[in-house]
Amino acid sequence: MSWLPKNPNFWLGAFIFWLISLFTLSSFKLPGPETPSIPHIDKVIHFGFFYGGSGLLCAYLFWRQSKQVNWKRLIG
Repeated sequence: MSWLPKNPNFWLGAFIFWLISLFTLSSFKLPGPETPSIPHIDKVIHFGFFYGGSGLLCAYLFWRQSKQVNWKRLIG
């Protein structure tokens, strides 16, 4: 996937945007139509939202790491 940005600051910014949207969505009652009556749809949406946030955080940590892995420090 060479089209994805490799700059860790991009992924950190995306994660911070995710945190802000998490705060906003959980703090206010958004007006709009009721959700469809699918059983446990709120659990599915909750899982998907946090799965996306964890992906952004993992991308930031992956691109932030140095290219050379210190195996002695990692194992010990």
